[in-house]
Amino acid sequence: MRTASLPHPEHIPQYRQLYELTGLWAHRWLLDAANPEPLEFLDQRGITREVAERHMLGYTLHDEQALVAFLTEHAPELLAYAQEAGLLVVDRQGLLRTHWNLCGALLRPEGLYSSHLVKWRRLRAAGLLQALAPQPRGPKPVPSDPVAEATIGIAQAWRVLGVPRSSWYRARQMPKAPPPAPIDRPAPARALSAEQRDAVREVLNSPRFQDCAPRQVYATLLDQATYLCSWRTR
Repeated sequence: MRTASLPHPEHIPQYRQLYELTGLWAHRWLLDAANPEPLEFLDQRGITREVAERHMLGYTLHDEQALVAFLTEHAPELLAYAQEAGLLVVDRQGLLRTHWNLCGALLRPEGLYSSHLVKWRRLRAAGLLQALAPQPRGPKPVPSDPVAEATIGIAQAWRVLGVPRSSWYRARQMPKAPPPAPIDRPAPARALSAEQRDAVREVLNSPRFQDCAPRQVYATLLDQATYLCSWRTR
């Protein structure tokens, strides 16, 4: 596989036009009713169609000639800059094809200028998005497994949408079961009686021991041959 041409700063305006057209082309294929798998893939991860439309997410076909045919038909004057922009490459047979990272991939507007999104939304509102869609020639290529080969993940998708990933996970959590009712346990046979507890409490709260820890009180009373209860008793 040959390497792509290096970009040139003076061609940045052409690159921007190519990115705009590619984004619109990919967005159209994401919303195509004949291609439901990418939207189903996003929906399984909590990204609805409305969210995908609002944030201009897109999907590129597995057909390596699809983007080439689209640019050739709708923007032939920009085709010479597509390799420099990283959209197309030349294979070993010398044929121009879509970059392998753009075959069967979900596209996000991350890294593009915000003005691109504004312009894309205006074009979509004006009904120009459908006009940019390439007319099918013969049977449409069916992706082999767009879900398995999609390149976007949960973290990347929510970073694009500007939503904390923790909120999505929290919303998907099942409601917790109520805590079990407390069980009435029988009192141990060697437990202190109510009178014994009152006697211990009275000693602990007396002026002599009110500032002492239970273990100190226990040791002092043992020195005086007095045993009320273990210092661990509660």
